[in-house]
Amino acid sequence: GDPRSWAEALRQLPRRGRGSGCERGSVGSPQRLLGAGGFVSEVAFRRSLVAVFLLFSLVKMAFHEPWRDELNPWMIALATGSLGEFYRILDYGGHPRLWHTCLWLLALLTDDFRAVQLFQVAVASAAVWTFTRFAPFSRSVRLLFAFGYFPLFEYGVISRPYALGMLL
Repeated sequence: GDPRSWAEALRQLPRRGRGSGCERGSVGSPQRLLGAGGFVSEVAFRRSLVAVFLLFSLVKMAFHEPWRDELNPWMIALATGSLGEFYRILDYGGHPRLWHTCLWLLALLTDDFRAVQLFQVAVASAAVWTFTRFAPFSRSVRLLFAFGYFPLFEYGVISRPYALGMLL
């Protein structure tokens, strides 16, 4: 209980040189958190990274107005009666059929474009998890990649087939 005894105990702890305790390799340093032998396990790092990515993507998606090139295939999917007809209409669109198939299946379930947006965020999050799981890079590089422009905005927010390509 006595504050002086706590202060004395803290002074007697071994220190790695002089400084604030955030030197390279110390317990609270970013290198220790992001480094290979850090105090956060690899599984916890991946889970945390994907959870924060998912949260950021959902927030960005909530404020994203769909663009014409995002809505065009969705509106066609809603208007077509069969997958074959959908393929014939979008044959020269330049996007892979896997994306069109996903859109058509979503159109069978709902006519709300938010379903496409949630699907996009789910695919982008799965792609980021795959990257963080299998990439041979350090934690800091994987972190920077996940929150870079392309994964977070182009693949995570804009509803196009690019996240499927990253996932595959």
